[in-house]
Amino acid sequence: MQKENNLKNIDVYSDSRSVLEALKSLQKKDTTIEIIKKLIQDCNIQINFHWIRAHIGHFGNELVDTWAKAATEREEVDHIEAFSKYQVNNIFTARILKDWQDRWNTDNRGKTIYEIFPKVNFKRLRSNFLNHIITGHGAIPVFQNKRFGKSDLCLCKQIGTTEHIIGYCPLLENLRCGKEDILRSKTRKDLVLDYYTSRLLTNIMEYYFRLYMNSNFY
Repeated sequence: MQKENNLKNIDVYSDSRSVLEALKSLQKKDTTIEIIKKLIQDCNIQINFHWIRAHIGHFGNELVDTWAKAATEREEVDHIEAFSKYQVNNIFTARILKDWQDRWNTDNRGKTIYEIFPKVNFKRLRSNFLNHIITGHGAIPVFQNKRFGKSDLCLCKQIGTTEHIIGYCPLLENLRCGKEDILRSKTRKDLVLDYYTSRLLTNIMEYYFRLYMNSNFY
């Protein structure tokens, strides 16, 4: 086009501020913007971009709007826009979450945890010590007995269930801050999902964990 018309300067008018800003930006944008930038660099023509207000009767602008509308009514598409890295990441993230959620919904394992967290996500919101309460694993004596054959007794010599540690073990009385009735009456799900009681449980389990690790029971 340059050789045929001996063009040295071209003025391009657009009603899209975002496109004009993207063309001026030094940051890498989506594929189409980068292709346009490359064409501009390679054509050796001074191209000047101008913004104009849309829908005010500007002949050229109204004409391309008409062409754009006509293009949407065609059965075949001339150009398929490539996905950006951000879009690809979102697509794969959504697929991973869907597959994970489907497995979580149908798996027979972990139903105690499923009752608390039925919806999966990538956020880690719980401390390691609170996870002992949620799963019933870790330093819970009945778990240590079932998995490793160790004693199922708490350090206070009673059966060391999760519920016992949460609301009954006398060694942890001071850490409950007088909230025994709440800790004993609410479900594990309610305790874990409530900010105040979840912090209380974390402190209780952290203290018990350290006692347990330093005892003859471990």
